[in-house]
Amino acid sequence: VRFAEADVSIEGRALQFTRVGELGGRVIYSFCPDCGTTIHYRIDTQPGLTAIPVGAFADPSFPPPFQSFYHDSRRCEWVEISAEPLAKFGGSRSARGPENLRGRGDQRGVAVRHAAVRQRL
Repeated sequence: VRFAEADVSIEGRALQFTRVGELGGRVIYSFCPDCGTTIHYRIDTQPGLTAIPVGAFADPSFPPPFQSFYHDSRRCEWVEISAEPLAKFGGSRSARGPENLRGRGDQRGVAVRHAAVRQRL
């Protein structure tokens, strides 16, 4: 889920890893130095947004996905996403996603705290 940076509060220690994509774009992942869980990431082609993996939210009522990237080319065959409507992007290296990738989450902001993280960044 992607949120405006101003709506996100991150607390605790994190290490970073930068991955360079097929087209040269960079993604900076922040992860827990103790267990390796990805806490959040930033994509250089989407300045001002912070992405938080949906698995970081311990909320079984979290809304279903509404976008799937690389849906046809990189999704494992055994993964089924039945949410409707579901916008599907990607499938080739030249495919581009939508301009506005902001999540449908709570507009009051998001706080992320990993159980193994105790210190403030």
